[in-house]
Amino acid sequence: MGQLKLFFDHIPKTAGTSLQQFFVEAFGEEMVTPALKGLKYNQAISVYGNRRVIAGHFHFIPGESLPADYISATVLRDPRERTLSEYFYVINDVPETRCGPEERRIKAMSLKEVLYDPDFSERLRNYQAVHFASFFTPHLTN
Repeated sequence: MGQLKLFFDHIPKTAGTSLQQFFVEAFGEEMVTPALKGLKYNQAISVYGNRRVIAGHFHFIPGESLPADYISATVLRDPRERTLSEYFYVINDVPETRCGPEERRIKAMSLKEVLYDPDFSERLRNYQAVHFASFFTPHLTN
């Protein structure tokens, strides 16, 4: 990467945790932010601009761009695979001791029941489409 810095915009369920670990191994823990959430990209840069990698879930405003010394990366995933990953993550990886009411309900349902249950549409929506649509339609949010 030379002198460039990496801005990794992590969309949930697209291998971001694995990439975060890779960045730490490649650049060292002190040069990589913890997984950030809910910041606007310019806030992250102002706080963590001394790091080689800024990684997390970010919000952008249409028309914003990164400074010239940054490159941007985002991993996209087939929306169907991403939805299945979310479901099976809850079923297989969320321990009973960490389950909230929503996770307990998901664990008690079949995949088909979850996919057709309107209560879970927010959790299973296509975050990738919504994230990038917000660049072109400002009233949409992440």
